[in-house]
Amino acid sequence: MGSSSSSRVVDIDRGYQHLLKSFSDMKDVGVYVGIREDKGAVKPEGSDATVAEYATYNEFGTRTIPERSFLRSWEQANRAEAVKRMGEAAGKVIDGAQTVYRAFGLVGAWAVRGVQRNIWAIDTPPNAPLTIRLKKSSNPLIDTGRMRGSIEYEVREDDR
Repeated sequence: MGSSSSSRVVDIDRGYQHLLKSFSDMKDVGVYVGIREDKGAVKPEGSDATVAEYATYNEFGTRTIPERSFLRSWEQANRAEAVKRMGEAAGKVIDGAQTVYRAFGLVGAWAVRGVQRNIWAIDTPPNAPLTIRLKKSSNPLIDTGRMRGSIEYEVREDDR
């Protein structure tokens, strides 16, 4: 046993470190769609309500305003597609094709377009005749377009 052989271990990273970093970058990251505080705090001229208040009144209804959900109804109708798109976004991050914020931002932009289209599409319950005369429009959720234009997305870390 006079001969000694030296063995050497070579560790070759074939993407494992990148994969770990991708997962750590995605930890607790979400896409939030709605009206951000800065735009929601705006009180349009001649209005008693801020944009966020007006949106809330319509989303959930009040004693005098019927519920016309534009956020929750869109999310419920598109939940499966949203989950699919989030999975595809995660895959692109893992593959190194996109950053977390870019991949999830594309999902957010898709959701914003969908919610905005939903605002246009909602026509029930209809506005009261007086409201139609005052607005000169029968579209329940469109008057100036400010609320629709305030819908945005944000990719951010969960604050749980």
